[in-house]
Amino acid sequence: MTLDAAGAVELVAPSSFAADDQAATYSVDGEQLRIAAFVSGVCAGRPFGVYRWTISGSTLRLESLSDSCAERTDVFDGAWSSAGDDGG
Repeated sequence: MTLDAAGAVELVAPSSFAADDQAATYSVDGEQLRIAAFVSGVCAGRPFGVYRWTISGSTLRLESLSDSCAERTDVFDGAWSSAGDDGG
């Protein structure tokens, strides 16, 4: 997953998701990250999820606060390490 400064999310979705599900956007408000991902497929009708974000070292942790799409929560909720981090 890559979050760019313009609010776009670049990610590789699980193979069970439709190819058009890979377009996503995000916005940040304080410690909350609002993610609109998989909205044209598995999360249709559920436009975004809200997650609390924290950073420790090179690890980004996302905690679901409000997301009615279980598939999106399965993908985003948890720890994310930077691509250069061998820690997993």
